[in-house]
Amino acid sequence: LSSILCIIDVVLANRVLAFCESAFQLKPWVYVGARPKTQCLDIGHHLHLCIEAGLDSKSQGGISQSDIRRFFDSINVVLVARMLQARGLPACICACIVQHQMLPQVWLHVLGQSMLVKGRSIGSITGCRVAGTLAVAIMNESIGACQDSWKIHSILPDTTCCVFPCWVDNMFAAAKTLAGSITILESIESHLARKWGLAIKPSSRSCIVPEGSFAVPDDPVKWPLVAVSYTHLRAHET
Repeated sequence: LSSILCIIDVVLANRVLAFCESAFQLKPWVYVGARPKTQCLDIGHHLHLCIEAGLDSKSQGGISQSDIRRFFDSINVVLVARMLQARGLPACICACIVQHQMLPQVWLHVLGQSMLVKGRSIGSITGCRVAGTLAVAIMNESIGACQDSWKIHSILPDTTCCVFPCWVDNMFAAAKTLAGSITILESIESHLARKWGLAIKPSSRSCIVPEGSFAVPDDPVKWPLVAVSYTHLRAHET
C-alpha cells in the first residue's frame, strides 16, 4: 500500500473495529482475540480452566480445534461491507472499505516473472489493518448466529468457562463432552460455509480428551484424536 493508503488503512480499521464492538453482542462464554488489548495467551487461560474443570469432573470433557482455509484470500469484501451496512455502519464507510481492498493493484511475482492479477473480486489485502477488522466482523457475525446453542455444552454450570475462544481463523471449543466440543465447531463451520463461502482446512482438525477418558470422536478420520491426553497442571493432591 502507498503512504496515503496506509493512513486510510488505520483510520478505516479503527472505525470498523469500534463499530464491531458495539454492533455485535457476544456472550460471556465466547472469546474473540486479535483485537486491541487481547493476547494469544488469553485463549490458553480459557482452555486451561476447562482442562482443570474436566479433570475435577472425573476426566470428563474434551477440546477440539480447527482453522479456516485461506481465510483472508477467501473473504468476499463486498458481502462483508453489505452486512456491516445492514447493521448500521454508514454506507460511505462501507464503500471506502470496498475501494480500499479492491482497487489497489496486486502483482504476483514467481521465479523472476511478474503478473498483474486482473478482475479481482474475492480476497482481502493480507497484512493490512482493514483486512483484520473484516475478519473480526465475519467471526463476530458467525459467533452471534451460533452462540446461544453453545451454552449447554459448558463444562461449568455458570458462564465463567469459555466454550469457544478463537484468534482470527484459529478456532477452539471446550465442552463437558468430546462430542459437545466437536458439535460447537461443526455448527460454526456450517455457518461459515453457508453465509461466507469459507471452508475449514481438513488437516487442521484435531481433538483431545483428559487422561482417563475413554471418549472417542464419532468420525475419527475427520476429527483425529491426539494421543497426548491432558493432565493436571497443579500439584497432585495428597
